[in-house]
Amino acid sequence: MPDSWTEEEALDAVSMERLTGQIADLLPSWSLPPVVDSVQAMRGVGFIVAVTVVAEVGDFSVSTIRGN
Repeated sequence: MPDSWTEEEALDAVSMERLTGQIADLLPSWSLPPVVDSVQAMRGVGFIVAVTVVAEVGDFSVSTIRGN
């Protein structure tokens, strides 16, 4: 962590690392880790963004369009 960070910023960073670790620990018990990996393979998409997108969208292979 940079020396110029305030104590609050440092605590936020530690909290974020802890939450990211907890999400990573829970991921294998979820049904969609391969989808998270696929989303994360896109340029610029990190772990938290991938998990969030998959949590919102679900399985991308499931069609929600009527008639399919």
